[in-house]
Amino acid sequence: MGSAPSEFQTEEGKEKLKEYQELTYLTKEEIFKCFKAFKIVAGEPKENFENWIIDEEEFKNFDQFKYNPFIDRIFEIFSSNDGKMSFEHYLDMMSVFSDSCPTDLKAKYAFKIYDFKNCDYFDRDDINTFIERITEGKFSQDERSMIIDKIFEEADIDGNNQIKFEEFNHIANKYSQDFHKTFSIKI
Repeated sequence: MGSAPSEFQTEEGKEKLKEYQELTYLTKEEIFKCFKAFKIVAGEPKENFENWIIDEEEFKNFDQFKYNPFIDRIFEIFSSNDGKMSFEHYLDMMSVFSDSCPTDLKAKYAFKIYDFKNCDYFDRDDINTFIERITEGKFSQDERSMIIDKIFEEADIDGNNQIKFEEFNHIANKYSQDFHKTFSIKI
């Protein structure tokens, strides 16, 4: 890989890079790629990385997320409460989507993204919304209902018509190879 961006060549920049490597599952090269991608969308960094932010409209310009049916939820989960995403939020997000991130952590964030009502469980409406988004509404309600029934049959272990995180995590780990692959983004 080429040389480090100039922002990481100062003593402060080297310390930040070391901190980012310690706090994420990203390699130095992946951090540099994330930096370059963020710079394209956000422009030059402000006085420090913590103040380098984008909003949801700018977030939609990242090639990795442009066509993702969950782009709004991804932004909501990984941004701050004021609707802004800093470079550090972006690194945290890319760390979760990296191949090196453990399945349990990926499952935690996948669960948050797919919990459309933010109620700490999936119900049939959440699964219906999920299916509508990934199929772009191409399935009839009867087809979606059949799929939802199968999902609940396998994932709703306690039979209460809710899929809690523990149940979701169990399924994510049961099918970890497939889940890990689909919940990853090439950096």
